[in-house]
Amino acid sequence: MPSEHWFDGYPTHMEMQIYHTIDDSDYTVDFPYKAVVSVMIRPGDPSYFMNSIDVFNLPTSGGVNRLPDDSNINLMAIVNPDDKYYFYKGSLNTPDCEEDVLWYVFKTE
Repeated sequence: MPSEHWFDGYPTHMEMQIYHTIDDSDYTVDFPYKAVVSVMIRPGDPSYFMNSIDVFNLPTSGGVNRLPDDSNINLMAIVNPDDKYYFYKGSLNTPDCEEDVLWYVFKTE
C-alpha cells in the first residue's frame, strides 16, 4: 500500500507516522494535545530508523503497532532540520478519527 499523503499527484512509496501525545497541564483546553509527524520512506535507501529497530520483532498485522517503551531510537535523526514539511490541523486516520490533531508531513524521502 502506498503512502496516505500524495505529492504532485502521486503517492510516495512508504510513509511512517509517529504519534505524539502532549502531556502538559500548562496548555489550555483549546490547544490540541495530539500530533503526528509523518515521514516518507523510499524502500532500499539507507534509513537510520529502519536500521535501529529490530525488524524481526515488529508486531504482526493484528498486534499492537508500538515499539517497546525501552526502545532507544533518536527520532531527531529521522529527518534533517532543513527538510521542508507541510502542516495542517486534521484528524487521526484510525477509528475513532479523533479531530484537532496537528499534522507535520515531511516531503523528503
